[in-house]
Amino acid sequence: MKKFLTLFVFGVLASFAANAQYTETKNITPLGFSGYFQYVAYGKDNGIIAVGNKNLLYTSKDTCKSWTIQKAPIDSIRGLIMAEDQTTGFIYNLYQIYKTVDGGKTWSEHKTNGIPQVIDKRRVEYRNFFIKNIDTLFFIITNRVNGMRIYMSVDNGDNWTEVAKDMDGNSYFSGIANMCFVTSNHGFAFGTAGFYAETQDGGLTWEKHVISHLTYFYDGVKCSDGTMIQVHDGSVPDIEGVKWVNLIESDKICSVADKIIILDSDGLRTTQDMGSSWIQTELSTTCNDMVFLSEKIGVLVGMNLTSYVTLDGGETWTKYVHGGGERFSGGIRDIYVKNENECFITGNTGRLFHISDDGDSWSWNDVHNQTIHELTFLTRDIGYLVGKNILLKTLDGGNTWLGQSIKISNAMYLDFPSIDTGFVGYSDLIPSIHKTENGGKNLYSLYTKEYRINKTNRAPFAFLTTQKGLVCADNNKILYTPDGCETWEVKSISDNENMEERDIVAVGTQGWLISVIEDRKIKIYYVDTTFSISIIHEFDESEGKGFILRKVSDTLFCIGMFQNEKRNLYFGNLTEWRKTDIPFYTTFYAYNEHVIYTYDANMTSVYKVIVYDDSLQVSLQKESNYKYTLFSNVQNVPLNLFLTNGTGEVVWSGQLNSGNGESTIDFPETIENGSYLLHIESGKGYYYKKTEPIEVILKADDTPVMEVSQEKGYTLSGRTLYVYSPLAKLYTILGTEIPLDNGTVELKTGIYMLVNGNENKKIIIK
Repeated sequence: MKKFLTLFVFGVLASFAANAQYTETKNITPLGFSGYFQYVAYGKDNGIIAVGNKNLLYTSKDTCKSWTIQKAPIDSIRGLIMAEDQTTGFIYNLYQIYKTVDGGKTWSEHKTNGIPQVIDKRRVEYRNFFIKNIDTLFFIITNRVNGMRIYMSVDNGDNWTEVAKDMDGNSYFSGIANMCFVTSNHGFAFGTAGFYAETQDGGLTWEKHVISHLTYFYDGVKCSDGTMIQVHDGSVPDIEGVKWVNLIESDKICSVADKIIILDSDGLRTTQDMGSSWIQTELSTTCNDMVFLSEKIGVLVGMNLTSYVTLDGGETWTKYVHGGGERFSGGIRDIYVKNENECFITGNTGRLFHISDDGDSWSWNDVHNQTIHELTFLTRDIGYLVGKNILLKTLDGGNTWLGQSIKISNAMYLDFPSIDTGFVGYSDLIPSIHKTENGGKNLYSLYTKEYRINKTNRAPFAFLTTQKGLVCADNNKILYTPDGCETWEVKSISDNENMEERDIVAVGTQGWLISVIEDRKIKIYYVDTTFSISIIHEFDESEGKGFILRKVSDTLFCIGMFQNEKRNLYFGNLTEWRKTDIPFYTTFYAYNEHVIYTYDANMTSVYKVIVYDDSLQVSLQKESNYKYTLFSNVQNVPLNLFLTNGTGEVVWSGQLNSGNGESTIDFPETIENGSYLLHIESGKGYYYKKTEPIEVILKADDTPVMEVSQEKGYTLSGRTLYVYSPLAKLYTILGTEIPLDNGTVELKTGIYMLVNGNENKKIIIK
C-alpha cells in the first residue's frame, strides 16, 4: 500500500533543544478600573456623569454605588458642564467641543460657528465655558499672544459673537475662574489672577478692572436672595451684591437651600449665615468637583475614583470607591494565582480583587477596613488571608471571608503547612509570630527570648511541617524551630558580614531555599534539615539585583531580577536555573513556567504573561486505512487532536501523549471515507503554539475521495477559530471587524458573524 505522508515544519528541531521562548503579555485590567475623577455633572434620565483622567466617561444611576464606563469622545478634557434642564450639556478640551441633548447618553461634535480657529497666525485654544441659561452661553478663548477673548451665543451654541477681547493672560493657566449674573443684565467674570470684568447688558459688552497680580479668584455662586458669593485669595474691591470668602484655594462652591458649601483641598466648608461662621468637614480623599442633584442629594468626586454622596443636604457623607481606585497593597506577596485563569490581589484598604477568564470576569470584595497582604489556598475551597490586625479564612473558594482579630499591627506573611495549623507575622515595629492550630479560630504569640533578641527585621519565614520552621534573622543568622515555635535555635549560614537575607521558601519537607545579597551579588542558599548548607546558584552582577524568591512547586522556584530598569525571571531547582525574559512589574506570581501574573501597583494594572516554548512541529505518515504515525518535536506532552470535515464540523476528537516524539493515531473506522483536516495542539499548560491543519485521507477501499475545500471551510476548536479562505472576514454582533491573525483567532464569549463572499455563518461562544 502506498503511504500518504504530510510534513508540516515550522522550524528546525535544534531550536527546541535550545529551549527558545517567546512571550505574550495581556493587559487584563478592566476599562476604567483605576485613576481619578476630574469633573462631575448630572444628566436627566442618565444619572451622575463623571470625567476620568484616562479620557473616560463614568455614569451612575445609583448615586455612585456602581458605574458604567465608556470612552470619552475627546481626550485631555478641560471641562464638563450641564444646563439647568439637565438634558443639554457640553464637554470640551483645548480645541474641540462635544454636545449632548439627551443628558449625557450620547455626544456629538459641536461646531462653534463664529469663533475663528486661528487668530494672528496662532491657533485658538478653548479655556472656559459658561452657561447663563439654556440659550445664552459664553466661551473664553485665547491664542496665547494678545490675551483672552469672550464669545457669546444666544442660540444654544450654534452661532458665536465676540463680545470682549484683550482681557488678560497669555499663559497656559490664564482663564476665567467664574462667571455669574446677579440679574439678567448685571454679571461678573472673575479672572484666574488679578482682574475681573463686569457687564450691565447681559454680556454684550464687558468692562475690565485690574486689581493686583497677587489676587486670585476661584469659583463663585449666586444665592437664592440674589447675593453672589465669590471665593478669592488676596486683596479685593468693594462690589455691591458680591460677598467675598477668603480661601487659599477652592475647587467648587454650591448654594444648597440655606447653605453655602465650598470644596477645597482640605475637605468641605459649610456656612448657613453667609460666611460669618463655617463648619469644616474633613474628607479622607482629595476631591476635585461637586454637584447637587437637589437640595438633599449631592455628590463629590476626586482622587482614586472616590466619590462621596450626601442624602441630607450635606449633613453626612457616604464614601464609595470604584474598582481598584485605592490601589493594590504593593507588597511582594500580595498576589496569589489559584489556577491558570484565576488570581487574587489584595488592596491597601482591605479590598480583595478576584480575576478570572483572562480578565473577562472581575469582582472585588471589601473583606477588611485596613491593608491586607498575603493569601494562600490549601485546597480548592479553603484559604487564608492576613492583613493589619486580621486573619481571614474562606471555605468557599474566596467568595466569602470570615475574620479573626490578631494583635499584629501590620501582619504581612503567612504559612500554613496544614489545613488547620499555620503561622502569621510580622509587625513593622515589634517582631512577632503567631500560631493557630484550629484554622484561625484562636491565635497565640510565640515570642521567646531567643526570638526577641535575634529577630528584628521583616524578612519572611517558611515551615516544612507544623513543627519544623525557619526564620531569616539578623546578623546573618537564621532561627530554627523543631517544635512549632516553642523553642528556637540560632543558626548561621555564612560568616560574611556583608550579607543580607531577603526571602525564604520551603523545598517540600527536605529543606529551605534562602535568597541573600552577598558582596553585591544575589545568591541562593540551600539548607537541609540536618543544616548542611550550600550555595546552589550565584547570579553574576551583570544579571542584576533581586530578592523576590517564590515557590512554584516543591521542585520548581523562581526569582525576580532587576537590571537597568528591565526585570527578568529566573526559574530553577536545586541543580540549575535559567532565564525567562518577561515584562513584570511591582509584583509577580508564576503559576508555572508558562503562566505568570504580574501587576503594576502605581498604575493599578494587571497583566497575564504567557511564555511559549518552540512551536509545536508535527508530521504524519499513513500506515493503513485508519492508522497514522504522528511524529513531533516534543516528548511526553499531551496532544489534543481534532478532525474536521469541509464545513468545519468536528467529526472526531481525541488525546494522546507524544511519548518520545513518535506515537500512533487510530482513527475510528466509523468515520466515513473522505478527506479531513487534523488540528493538533498541546495539552493545557504547555503552551506550544498550535499547528496549522494537516490533510488526512481516510478510506477503506480505492473509492475516489473528494478533498477538503479550504476556501470555504472554517474550523472551531474550543474557542479557537481557524479560517481557511483569505477573503473571509469576521465581525462581532455589533459589526466591528476582528483581525484574523494568519487565519487564526481566539474568541471570547459572544456572538460573531463569519462572512465569506455570499456565505454568512453565525458563531456562538458560550
